[in-house]
Amino acid sequence: MVIAKDINNDGIRDGGMMMRTVGNDRNFTACGVVTGNTTNKQEGFATAMGFSCNIVENGIDFQLGCSMRTGTDKKQAIKHLKQSESARTLLSGDSGILSIEQFGSSQRKQ
Repeated sequence: MVIAKDINNDGIRDGGMMMRTVGNDRNFTACGVVTGNTTNKQEGFATAMGFSCNIVENGIDFQLGCSMRTGTDKKQAIKHLKQSESARTLLSGDSGILSIEQFGSSQRKQ
């Protein structure tokens, strides 16, 4: 698992990222959540991302997804993302590898 905190640039303030990968010789999955506030602190955002690649008989399956929500601040954006069924599905996958939680939380989707 990769966790990055205090991401700051021209457009993001107090940003953070959490990402986890799992895989073997036939499958690879990566899911992540990126959150932050805009530099003027007028709005927050939360983004869920997922990528999977599976080698199957006679081919390959490739999936890529992204779901983003905004709010008056980062906390509200995370709340809106948690309410998104597509984001929950994107992050849970077959492996249940990541849940949408505040950074520093030890809770994971089971």
